[in-house]
Amino acid sequence: HIIIETPSQDKDTSKHMNVIRQEIIDYISSKGARIIGTVPRHTTGTDTHLYLIIKDKDTIKRKTWLMPPMKEKTHIIASTYETKTFTKHLTKPRDTKRVTEWVPGINLITYKMYQGTYPLHGTIKQEIERLSHMKHADWQLNNIIVQGKKCTMIDVEDSENPGHPYEPSVRKQYLKFVDMKNQQQTENYFWKVLVPAVQACKIDTPKKSRHQSPRKPHPVNKK
Repeated sequence: HIIIETPSQDKDTSKHMNVIRQEIIDYISSKGARIIGTVPRHTTGTDTHLYLIIKDKDTIKRKTWLMPPMKEKTHIIASTYETKTFTKHLTKPRDTKRVTEWVPGINLITYKMYQGTYPLHGTIKQEIERLSHMKHADWQLNNIIVQGKKCTMIDVEDSENPGHPYEPSVRKQYLKFVDMKNQQQTENYFWKVLVPAVQACKIDTPKKSRHQSPRKPHPVNKK
């Protein structure tokens, strides 16, 4: 349910602006909006309408940064007024899934792609250093969630990616990733520097050589 207060036609507003306001009303009306009341505008005091839009849509599809859209529903976020859970469908063991409580915050990759400024980069580096000592089945930057001045990790017991602990030899690359200044730099550094560095560690470690980081996908056009 969406409630919208529309701007009113105003004699003190330019003709062009009133045309735009009418276009807004025409647009939401075309989407099924209906008038549910009249209220005074918070800016001018003139009366305007409140519109209600009701949609049956209960799902929103999103893709992850740096990766192409997933063909299957392998990651599902279910949210109600009472709970929020994350379901991940697993390939190992086959045809199983893991349901966990949603971890609030913003993924570190998302933080970088949106050019986040808070918390400060120095704070995030300190948190990466702190989390480096954490036992984790798949220690990757995309498994770090930023929560204010603190960070936490998800997928701690990832049965699909066992044997991917923190790589001390890649420490400098992990920390430098935080300093990337825009989306293009972030994406290039992730695939051309960070992933190859992690793969090199696994090649040097026979027991882990079979566990490889994901290959770079073909470019995806974002509309």
